[in-house]
Amino acid sequence: MCDDLKEINVLVVKIQNAIKFVRSSPSSQLAFKKCAEKLHIECKKLLYLDVATRWNSIYLMLETVEKFEMVFMRLGESEPRYMSYFLEIDSKANKKNIRPSSLKDWENGRTLVKFLKIFYTVTLRFSDSLHVTSNSFFNELIYMHANLLQLCKSRDNILSEMVMNMMLKFEKY
Repeated sequence: MCDDLKEINVLVVKIQNAIKFVRSSPSSQLAFKKCAEKLHIECKKLLYLDVATRWNSIYLMLETVEKFEMVFMRLGESEPRYMSYFLEIDSKANKKNIRPSSLKDWENGRTLVKFLKIFYTVTLRFSDSLHVTSNSFFNELIYMHANLLQLCKSRDNILSEMVMNMMLKFEKY
């Protein structure tokens, strides 16, 4: 499981770096926007970086960036600064940035979004301040349990192992 979590962490860092490149300068933003227009990809949401203290921000970041997968792939082919950005040395960490996301990384990102969406949805329902949530608690637990059971059967080894470990904790409580 530790190797799977490392793989997921690397995926998140790759996506963070890609977003940081786009947000690094007006010319980078323009190059990104041009690639999106060429591919006829329109999304009202801005690229969102996660916040270390909020778990759901990773979900929000991945959900938003997922729509721009092809734009990032095209940016890698058409924008030399994009590729060179990943070769720069990070002065804070004193190491090279991780290479851009591959097709497999994007696939894993979509899988992670499916997994995190369950918790994001339930969290939103539990934290609703305009409605009583105590009567929906059991229904939300059943929703989460049913979705986790379904994901346990996934052919994706990373996802199924992650969910099985989550199910052990879920059933414990």
